[in-house]
Amino acid sequence: MQRVKTGWTWAALMGLSMLASFLGMAILAGPSHASEVDMLIEKLAQKGLLTRIEAETMRGDIEMAEKASYIKHREETNPWLDGLTQKGDARLRYEAFSRESEESTSADRNRYRVRLRWGVEKQFDEEWKAGFRIATGTANDATSTNQTLTDEFGLKSIFLDQAYATWTPTKRFKNLMPSTKLVEIGAGKVNNPFAKTASTIIWDGDTNPEGIYEKIDFNLGKTDTGYTDLNLLFGQFVVDEDSNLTPGDQGMMAYGIGLTHEWAKDHKADFHVTYYDWQDYIQFAKGGNSALPNALGGNDRELEDLKIINYYASVNFLSNIPSLGTQNVKIFGDIAHNTAAQDYESLNGASYDESSRNTPRGDENMAFSIGSVIGKAKDPGTWEAGYEYYYVEANAVNGAFSESDLGVGGTNNQGHKLSFKYMIHKNIELNLTAWLVEKINPTIVDYFSSGDLDVFGDDDQLLRTQADLVYKF
Repeated sequence: MQRVKTGWTWAALMGLSMLASFLGMAILAGPSHASEVDMLIEKLAQKGLLTRIEAETMRGDIEMAEKASYIKHREETNPWLDGLTQKGDARLRYEAFSRESEESTSADRNRYRVRLRWGVEKQFDEEWKAGFRIATGTANDATSTNQTLTDEFGLKSIFLDQAYATWTPTKRFKNLMPSTKLVEIGAGKVNNPFAKTASTIIWDGDTNPEGIYEKIDFNLGKTDTGYTDLNLLFGQFVVDEDSNLTPGDQGMMAYGIGLTHEWAKDHKADFHVTYYDWQDYIQFAKGGNSALPNALGGNDRELEDLKIINYYASVNFLSNIPSLGTQNVKIFGDIAHNTAAQDYESLNGASYDESSRNTPRGDENMAFSIGSVIGKAKDPGTWEAGYEYYYVEANAVNGAFSESDLGVGGTNNQGHKLSFKYMIHKNIELNLTAWLVEKINPTIVDYFSSGDLDVFGDDDQLLRTQADLVYKF
């Protein structure tokens, strides 16, 4: 018995020695031998030469060694790859438009669309980074990266969607002011920094402004379970530049302040106030100078200017919901008011005639939305469901850059949005969305609509449904 036991001991030692030699060569050779190494470890575990715990420990050690070897090799041969990351997504969409209308001659519509986005970012050090992203879309359309499947199998266009650089000198400022939590300055065609401080009544999710922004966060208080932060956000954006100085350059200045309070894990509330100062944009769009396909976005031609104050609030918490268990819940609301809108009578010295289809909309200068989301689609098999109500008067916001899927986009719309997201795979999601929208002021002809998607009349309603399959990489 002792001889047999000794034989097995020597066999195990010889096997482990050979395994160590093989693993060393595999690690030096690169990750391509990982599957062979894994098979060998599994065979040794099956023969009892390794316990399951030893086998799993060895696998972990090998993975760490391979990663360290790869990083070292990459740094020595291709140092520019260090700090370089990439990500993107591809979306397939089916979209349908159904109308209830006595006046519109437009037929129902069905279309299939694709979207591709891919970006690269380089982190140079803890302060500096730069990147770009390309995406499908239509020239000069700021609110959509979709391409419709049509035009006899024609090629689809790809454009520069983002190109930016950021400087984050947080540590420098923290040495001067210990309460500093974040300092970030970005420039270029940037991922919209104001998207998280407003709903889509202000910004369509595809809009990437161009210019400079500054973001500063201060910690006002911290406890064992949460914190309170002061958020400052400013933007100086270029809308249009005229080389001949006629009618002049257009821009937009934004000034934001907010508070974020977290009182426990997954329990957070925030409140933001932002002032958007659009400089000469309406006069520019009235003159037909804007290259956007829907330049005024439903705003009234009698509108003089856009000076918008926006209030946004949201609260996130966990709640035990009957039949659904503990779920993440988000409730949010948004109000916008254009302080520069003037009523028709003060502008023209005449009374507003609601019965005339060609009478301007007066001072319709308010917009709001309210909604909620239940669940959190993150891991495979998880889901989330949402509802939002929109009310966007004609002159309340800049309709050229607000939610483009609300009816046919732009302003003078009210309606409901229902959404559902399900994670099929960690990188694949299914989205279902339905929009039921009608015009707020049905007596006005929508001069700047989208062709065959026009919606007119007192009882006109548009049901817009979307089914998306999104692949992330």
